[in-house]
Amino acid sequence: TAGPRSWAYPIRVSDRPGRTVGISLPSRLHCSVCTVPFARSRPHRYLLPTMPELPDVEVYRRRVERQVQHRTLTGAVVGDPLVLDGVSVSTLQRAVRGATAGAPRRHGKQLFVRLERGDDEGGGSPAWLRFHFGMTGRLRVVPEDDVPEYAYVQLALDAGETLAFTVPRKLGRVGLVDDPGAYVETKGLGPDALRIDRPRFEAVLSGRRGMIKTAFLEQSVLAGLGNIYADEILF
Repeated sequence: TAGPRSWAYPIRVSDRPGRTVGISLPSRLHCSVCTVPFARSRPHRYLLPTMPELPDVEVYRRRVERQVQHRTLTGAVVGDPLVLDGVSVSTLQRAVRGATAGAPRRHGKQLFVRLERGDDEGGGSPAWLRFHFGMTGRLRVVPEDDVPEYAYVQLALDAGETLAFTVPRKLGRVGLVDDPGAYVETKGLGPDALRIDRPRFEAVLSGRRGMIKTAFLEQSVLAGLGNIYADEILF
């Protein structure tokens, strides 16, 4: 957009190494997707992260396992309750305060982190944090005084660090569940695409009609794949 008027311009989108998408736009524009003003005298590129899929969430699981597991959570800050799923700010804060992060688990695009505490603590609160990353969600450990923009959920850790869940478009979600397996079953998610064996793979696809990619994208058939990896697999 430029001033009070707006125009539609064609854009060139190309898949690039490093899981980024390059978008070329005319100069002196403001991109409503990137929220970055363009004021150079010639078109230039702005790199956008692509939507998290199974491999990205597996990276976050390993990150939590390496950097967060066995550490104590001391509190939670929620910048916008919109990113919470089925839980209030106060309930989330009570659930994490004083808990120890246990072994993380992943199923498809869902990440679960165990909240461990003594048997006499917790008041029967759900035992797992659940993260879903939406289109732009990210999860990383940062110093408590250097929290990134859009970190709408911040889980304070010991040693002055924070587990920051950044969701620029607010499409990611954080919730609490009693059991990951029960959650997966309730939501009707199919087998995890990274762990499925050949016999079950053949079983879930047998008797289906239609495009192969459509089946791959159906989370109730195979959990974890999106456009990028479905395309790569079929290519």
